[in-house]
Amino acid sequence: MYEGWFYVENHKQQGPIDLADLQRLFKSHELPLDTLVWHMNLTSWTAADSLNEFPSHAHSAPVTPPAPQPTPQPTPQPTSTAVTSTGHHPWRRYFARAIDTTLLVPLFAYITHIYPTGANDIKFNAMTIAFAIIAHALLQSTWWSTPGKAILGYNVRTHSGEKMTFEQALRREGNIAWHGLGFAIPFYSIYTLIRSYGHLNSTGSTTWDAAGNFRVTHRK
Repeated sequence: MYEGWFYVENHKQQGPIDLADLQRLFKSHELPLDTLVWHMNLTSWTAADSLNEFPSHAHSAPVTPPAPQPTPQPTPQPTSTAVTSTGHHPWRRYFARAIDTTLLVPLFAYITHIYPTGANDIKFNAMTIAFAIIAHALLQSTWWSTPGKAILGYNVRTHSGEKMTFEQALRREGNIAWHGLGFAIPFYSIYTLIRSYGHLNSTGSTTWDAAGNFRVTHRK
């Protein structure tokens, strides 16, 4: 039932392995409890210590229970946040990227005075993608997001919830340009888009987000 677990180690996806083997890695402290794990019954990559299969108390040092209190105090409930959805949303990501591209293409042409010779101008498309890598990295490392992501309620942060550094964002955008967009190379770009779509739907994460241990959230 729980076979086919995957986990992220050293920014790389590992697995599949059985649940018992994965539990052993946590029990022996070979993996930290906040390691991202996934299997087919989960909708997205999730920290192991938030799942019943990997209870954090099983690996913690013994703690002396507190003395009984005369009047039990209610347990505080976690504060809800506006960002609660962590589904795959491949089309929301695609259209967020399309919005950003629509805005960046004329900006690139205005700055460089380089214009496309046609719809399939490979050289112009490649230069635009290279420009977008830097522009997106700057926006996400300073403004937390890009216009397309902000409009469609899609956000990317580090696993600890912090803003990406410029280097992290630049590396992620470079991986998207090559492994997701295929650098606009005819036919190859179609292959990379289809492959990325399938990987996101099957694992709950893109290869570039799993490699960088990034946390992707979507506003409901």
